[in-house]
Amino acid sequence: MKTFTSLNSNNSLTFWACKSTNASYLLYLRGLQNYAESIGNITCTASIQPAILPVKYDSYFGVFRSHDVIETFPTTFSGFIDRAVGELGTIIADGQTQELNLVADSVTALGVRYFGLPADGQQDEYLPLYEAMLQGILEYEVSRCFNCSLDLLIIM
Repeated sequence: MKTFTSLNSNNSLTFWACKSTNASYLLYLRGLQNYAESIGNITCTASIQPAILPVKYDSYFGVFRSHDVIETFPTTFSGFIDRAVGELGTIIADGQTQELNLVADSVTALGVRYFGLPADGQQDEYLPLYEAMLQGILEYEVSRCFNCSLDLLIIM
């Protein structure tokens, strides 16, 4: 079990993760003080579903190409989601100071700059951006974990 520390400041973003199944977590984000309106309480489910894909090597381009999914195994490699969720919590906690939270402020900056959302907007307006941000971080962490595992397999 990993512990995440949130500062008690005007710009706090707290994070909890509860494992619900072998390859699934319930994630909770809560914005406090200055983030109470724009973040509020966000609850979502994060899960991983590894798949087997047929892959062929294209010697002309020097790349592997994947095709349609053959089969999925939702409980295979559950360690990937465990590590990815742990890293997500670390990113949220480490990105926080007394003045700001880099994750929350990044979402707000993207919303204002690229989607014309108000800087003091309500949570509903920003939910799709939080979804995309969290999904992107988790996918990156899972792929990083998978690549590390592949490196270990190749070395062994």
